[in-house]
Amino acid sequence: MATIAMKASPHMSWRRTTVGGAYALGAFVLLIGVFMLLRAFGIGPAGSLLAAGKLDAHQPLLVSEFSAKGGADSALGGVVAEAVRADLAQSNAITVMPASMIRDALQRMQLPLDSRIDANLARQIAQRDGLKAAITGDITPLGNGFIVTARIVAAQSGNELASFQGTANSPSELIPTVGQISRDLRGKIGESLKTVQNSPPLEA
Repeated sequence: MATIAMKASPHMSWRRTTVGGAYALGAFVLLIGVFMLLRAFGIGPAGSLLAAGKLDAHQPLLVSEFSAKGGADSALGGVVAEAVRADLAQSNAITVMPASMIRDALQRMQLPLDSRIDANLARQIAQRDGLKAAITGDITPLGNGFIVTARIVAAQSGNELASFQGTANSPSELIPTVGQISRDLRGKIGESLKTVQNSPPLEA
């Protein structure tokens, strides 16, 4: 190490170190600026769905029950869906379709009011109520924990607009994992990243 330092010393100076640091900082700031610009205009993977016109601001989003796969307790699908609704309710960019609107939609469709709102039924309700998308997902056991996947699906086409996945290594990690996925959804939808980060964690 001492030999390497001696060989490098003629080429190093405080001025060069300062200039190099300034270039590195400038490049970092530029990257952040490009990311925020693309997000604001809805361009590329960084783009928000609101900016791209895939969703409308403050229009309700319907959250379906999550599908329990691989032998997972079916009741967990409802628990995860309710956790996602609770976190999305903190958003200032979109709203969650309330239970009263869902009951009204079921009545118009002449379906039982206690119908399970799975992914297919959620899309049908979204279409009938003029919503652009619904949030669906699934939960799969993995050892002592779970893999949770959440998707934003276009109501008309059924195309996947965005998808996020997280792993809970134990049941105690399930709610924090769902909270992080929900925050990712809010950011992709178009909510201010600062607002998302400053909102209380789901487990609280």
